[in-house]
Amino acid sequence: MQLQSNPYPGGVDVVVPFYNEASVLPDLCRQFAAQVGPDGQSLPEDYWRIIMVNNASTDDSVRIIRSLAGQSGMPQVVILEEPQKGVVQARKTGTEYVLANQGSNPFVLHIDADNDLPDTLLFDVGQRLSTGETDVLAYAGHFSLDFWRRVPRLAQVYFESIGMLEFSAETRRYFGFDKHHALFTEQLFQDFIRVPNQLGLAMTKDSLQRCGGYFREYDAAGNEILGEARNIWFRLDINDARLAYVDKPFITLNPRRLLGDPERWCSGQSYAGGMPDLRDTELEDNYAVLNGLAEQVEFAPVAKNLIKRFIIEPCVVKPDRVTANSDYFAGIESEFHHRIDHWRQQHSLCQYADALPLVLELTEQYSSAILNNMRCLRGLGKLDDRD
Repeated sequence: MQLQSNPYPGGVDVVVPFYNEASVLPDLCRQFAAQVGPDGQSLPEDYWRIIMVNNASTDDSVRIIRSLAGQSGMPQVVILEEPQKGVVQARKTGTEYVLANQGSNPFVLHIDADNDLPDTLLFDVGQRLSTGETDVLAYAGHFSLDFWRRVPRLAQVYFESIGMLEFSAETRRYFGFDKHHALFTEQLFQDFIRVPNQLGLAMTKDSLQRCGGYFREYDAAGNEILGEARNIWFRLDINDARLAYVDKPFITLNPRRLLGDPERWCSGQSYAGGMPDLRDTELEDNYAVLNGLAEQVEFAPVAKNLIKRFIIEPCVVKPDRVTANSDYFAGIESEFHHRIDHWRQQHSLCQYADALPLVLELTEQYSSAILNNMRCLRGLGKLDDRD
């Protein structure tokens, strides 16, 4: 990345939905206060704006945010109310505000309230988007080394079965994980323009407006399609936004969901049946439970889900990615490409819900072949065909 001569060429609006996050918001406030520029000095107040969206909290969250707004050196802090529960609706409310009240900030960053932010994140967003070379940034997210040290068996089995996507460079070094022996790596982004994580999602406001912003999507049966970052990324891709993945600085993930619902995470079904509220769950004892699951969990559904998300979905948006990555589709390339082309001729593609039936069909029919091709490419040996 070529640094701008002006260290603050473009400002950033930060949108953060929250629901009963009183236990984590003090940390988030400290992380906001710690944001710095290239000289280690606090960011100029007019460089950024914080938009907090209260999603029907019943705890002390709003009071904590108001205390942030009163701190010296903080930018403008806006608290919005969204009584309709759901993170998509909260992000929609925040998005509508920043687009209607743009001020001087051309960029917007959507984050979660419970993750740990690097202290140069806001500066980095402005630097990268101000080059004009990209429209959307997705920042890497990893669980901390401290977390993985407490579940070492899970770390080892996950690496052997899935690969590198959940591990920072520090964690890889600690465990001696070699990317040349990993099945899924960040190379997927280079190949298919689909990022391993979509946590800190930053973009120009023009791109956000062109793709329609955040909104709820539903399948044919009327069930909400969860995964708001995947859904908007899909629409950004449809609208030819220039997408980029940033591995440094990265966001440190809160393991709350993994610890609170380990069985669903390990089976690749974190969003199945809706999102459980894990805010008041006692999680400390779950480290041992999670580590023990390493010996029990079948990771095939996880691999299948990753192939769906990182290979099949981006190919439905841009079928030429099949040809550009023909090694992944050895023995099925022509048929796979034809299925997508035929479907695209008969259907409009405006959002993820439009593509979902085809995505599911292609996943069921071709994920095993793609997985075996990937294993051969990585020198890991071919598996027997399986569902």
